[in-house]
Amino acid sequence: MSNYQGKDSELSVRVTFPAQAGELQRVREVVRRTCDECGCTADLANDLVIAVDEACQNIVRHAYRNVDDGEATLEIFCRDGAVEFRLQDDAPPMDNEKLKPVWPKKVQAGGLGVCLIHDIMDEVEHLPLPSGQGNLLRMVKSFKRDPE
Repeated sequence: MSNYQGKDSELSVRVTFPAQAGELQRVREVVRRTCDECGCTADLANDLVIAVDEACQNIVRHAYRNVDDGEATLEIFCRDGAVEFRLQDDAPPMDNEKLKPVWPKKVQAGGLGVCLIHDIMDEVEHLPLPSGQGNLLRMVKSFKRDPE
């Protein structure tokens, strides 16, 4: 399910999951637990769960559309004052233009996920994979540690 590895002040979590909507609850739980362990406030952890969930839903709905056996891997790196998420799939490469946030003039169901991700995270970048197959989304959020 997940593999925790601590290195000095860095904690990494790696979770590979089937790209199916029913699997996303488990991913959200891993994100929340890791954010708590990294020292994020409860409000920030909630926001980060939303952003990562939106990115995972995009993989399920768009990257692996009409594919039943797709997988994705989420890696979380916790450093003092920052948390980094790397979400990778093996789906056909996405068009970078579709990954740019464009707030609609009229809010409607669908289409806001990319905007939410960019609004919540400090850095969002779609990175090419050396093999040319798949997608890698890197998201970073800086924060002040929860004093508790």
